[in-house]
Amino acid sequence: MSSDFETARESIERMVRNHPENVARILANHGGKIETRAAVLTPVDTGLLMRATQYHVASIDAYGHGEVSLTVENRMVYAHYQHERKLNHPNKPTARDHFISIPFEKEIPAIIDDIIQTDIKEATQ
Repeated sequence: MSSDFETARESIERMVRNHPENVARILANHGGKIETRAAVLTPVDTGLLMRATQYHVASIDAYGHGEVSLTVENRMVYAHYQHERKLNHPNKPTARDHFISIPFEKEIPAIIDDIIQTDIKEATQ
């Protein structure tokens, strides 16, 4: 198992270092999916909270090494409270606490697979 983990880690590091633009594209694709899935889980009163979730992809060159990050956040002041507290008044059947972290965590394996598959495709071309 650790061998698979090491192979995946090396593949991801190689892609970020050599092709950060491809990794940024992959992260943007998955960020949109996370944003959409978070909307389904977001509690709704006025709809402001649901529409305020957004993702950002940042590419940074730190010390000569490529870095790419995906951030999914909600810009409403009360979003953290709603996200972290167990809902005591479900206002739609799909409303959940942790409405951003749940879809984010579920998307991680797909992000890793896409990066690895892209690395394999790059290596074979």
